[in-house]
Amino acid sequence: MSIDSALLEAARGEFATMLDRLRVLVNCESPSNAPSQLESCATLLHPWLSTALDRPVQLKRAGENVHLVAEAEEPKVLLLGHFDTVWPVGTTEEWPFSVTDRIASGPGTFDMKAGIVQAITAIELLADSSHVSVLLTSDEEVGSTTSRQLIEDQARKAGAVLVCEPSADGGAVKIGRKGIANYRVEVTGKAAHAGLEPELGVNAAVELAHQRRSVRVFIARSTRGSFTATTPLSEASSATR
Repeated sequence: MSIDSALLEAARGEFATMLDRLRVLVNCESPSNAPSQLESCATLLHPWLSTALDRPVQLKRAGENVHLVAEAEEPKVLLLGHFDTVWPVGTTEEWPFSVTDRIASGPGTFDMKAGIVQAITAIELLADSSHVSVLLTSDEEVGSTTSRQLIEDQARKAGAVLVCEPSADGGAVKIGRKGIANYRVEVTGKAAHAGLEPELGVNAAVELAHQRRSVRVFIARSTRGSFTATTPLSEASSATR
């Protein structure tokens, strides 16, 4: 039997354990904006990871976020992932973890708690994991604002970085990603009496809508039409913005 075949058989032997771990991990809700839930999820993952690696795992804190770091002395590979999700607390009450026709479902299963379980199992199957570093972050879904430097530092030390996000269609490995661009547009309006002199007022929201169209055209030209527009809108003051 080849090494690849032996590893595949060994991985299949871990299926029940992987499924149990995934169920527990998905039921441990961890939305990006919920520090206490993120803390609980990190606490859950910590012993799994430290046992698999047979070495200490650090809890790195940055503001209200906590990240898991297991740095090898001479890392050849960095396994990178995140345990925060886009799903709010309480989602599992309406959408609990389940498996139907061999397809696992539940908030965060696909992105990317199944990937974390697979990564931990892969480590356990290695004869020597001393050259494997692991970084699991808790703010990927909101832009990795507190973990970016940590990611860059760990990635520079490793010979290769494997991100355990879901694969492409058919199970193909993704070998590249598009970058992102963040634009912050601030619009200042002018207050006026709606009944007596509305013509003197400037509606900031209307102007912002016009600017948004301009940004959309710019992005479309820069990316050949391939982009996702996610636009948070906040109001600083109804009188001045």
